[in-house]
Amino acid sequence: MSDTRVWPRAVGIGFLLLAMWGCDDATDAASINGASASTSFLATPPAGVPVYTVTSIDAITGLRVNQSGDVVGWTFRNGPAQPILSTPQTGVIVLPTSSSQPYGVARDLSDRVAGVITVVGEAILNSSGSAIHAVRWRVAVPAGTVTSVTDLGVLPGHAESVANGVNGAGQIAGTSDPNSFLSMSSFIYSNATGMVDLGLGSAGQNARALDLNASGVITGYLGLTAFRWSIASGLQSLGAPAGFANSFGNAINASGQVAGSAGSASANTERVVRYTDGTGWKILGGAGQQNQGNGINQWGDVVGTAIAGTGGIRRGVIYTDNLGFLAAVDDLLLVPGTWRIMAAYDINDAQQITGWASNLQTGVRSAVLLTPVTSPPPNQPPVANFTYSCNVLLFCGFDGSSSTDDRGVLDWRWTQNGQTIGTAKFFGFQYSGPQTTSVTLTVTDSRGATSSITKPVVVGSTANRPPVARYTVSCSPGKCVLDASSSADDHGIVTYGWKASVGSRPEKTGAVITRKWITGGGNTYQETLRVTDGGGLTNSLTRAITIPPP
Repeated sequence: MSDTRVWPRAVGIGFLLLAMWGCDDATDAASINGASASTSFLATPPAGVPVYTVTSIDAITGLRVNQSGDVVGWTFRNGPAQPILSTPQTGVIVLPTSSSQPYGVARDLSDRVAGVITVVGEAILNSSGSAIHAVRWRVAVPAGTVTSVTDLGVLPGHAESVANGVNGAGQIAGTSDPNSFLSMSSFIYSNATGMVDLGLGSAGQNARALDLNASGVITGYLGLTAFRWSIASGLQSLGAPAGFANSFGNAINASGQVAGSAGSASANTERVVRYTDGTGWKILGGAGQQNQGNGINQWGDVVGTAIAGTGGIRRGVIYTDNLGFLAAVDDLLLVPGTWRIMAAYDINDAQQITGWASNLQTGVRSAVLLTPVTSPPPNQPPVANFTYSCNVLLFCGFDGSSSTDDRGVLDWRWTQNGQTIGTAKFFGFQYSGPQTTSVTLTVTDSRGATSSITKPVVVGSTANRPPVARYTVSCSPGKCVLDASSSADDHGIVTYGWKASVGSRPEKTGAVITRKWITGGGNTYQETLRVTDGGGLTNSLTRAITIPPP
């Protein structure tokens, strides 16, 4: 059964509804009390922002990752799409499907329970003929031996099915298709009950169950609205964020937070979103169309595929509360420029991410597993700066491109009177009348470090006052640092130019420069600073500087 979206899962901890639904077998039941011993999730929320290394997986796409860093997805290794499981001990294992019509996609996996991983997805099996059915594979680890393959069947009267999520109790959520993509039904499966229809949807209205947590709470969407469903509470419609007509629930964590997307009625706008009890929907970011949150961990970190940052390229993204905005995963790599993360599908509690990426050195595209660095290198905070210009119509353009950082600025946030008025490197703002106001730019780098600068903004003034050139001198053996950051202007200084009276010394630009000296200690020379404002006015300051000894 085809599906134009690739659906995320999140695997939580706890088994609140196990008794009601039954466990898959004695092995699952015996492992409940000790399930955490086989996982590696963090016991406390992560501090700061992760910095990632990238491991290539011999497959096309990694769709889900469990707490041990095991990944499922699919590959074209043997021709048609084939389901895979990748573990650190065995590498990629191609899971069995039909011997005559091989096809399958592994869509989710459990944590390691008593040495077994449960993988679910879709496949053509010998038992299903030519139909695609929901399938469960069980794999013994670390050996990587497939111990069983189970055809989960379909709902009565249906033709095909897909398993989208599995939890540690062996419950499985998915969709069943009556041979009409406009009338899909959702199910929950366990060994004790078999495949049970959730009773959602109707003719012409899809009900897609896309993930479930360890408590058996399912998320997905009914028609064009995200939902949660549980045995205890039944259907809970999550509505849509303010200003949006539609919502889609793609992943759910242990506390019931939902990651997904929200879209406009016209379908020309979509944003990555997160739902939390008590606060409702939060818009995490994205631009234009096709922005989706695909995975969420217990800390509320969300990964997905969206347009974020500069360039307008759709790629893998991450949102963490520590970072505070949606960032491209590319910008969090330990070695920038080595990979382009095209899509991010899942994140575990240790903040490992799986998805699909392109190696920028080799051009090879593959599934990847991104792992946070234990001890990331030191980070230099950014330095905020901006210029602006206003026209006679009281429209002002702001430019934050002069802000700097050792790895690059990721987020620009402009505020005025405590209100956000812009969130881009360049933006424009229309004022209602002449005024002098203060605008603050706060920039954030890939490690979450910030810097702010506040400048007066004159709107509607016909007279542009010239800048005032100032600079300080700080000398040590062999060099002098000249700092013009105290220079001022009503519209902001655009350029700084430095010229020394010693002919052999080059002209320099920038608010802060360094003059180095090998000889000439004790002699005096003249240094002239020339500053230019946004209106083209200039001012100069010349000072006598004594050359320090080498």
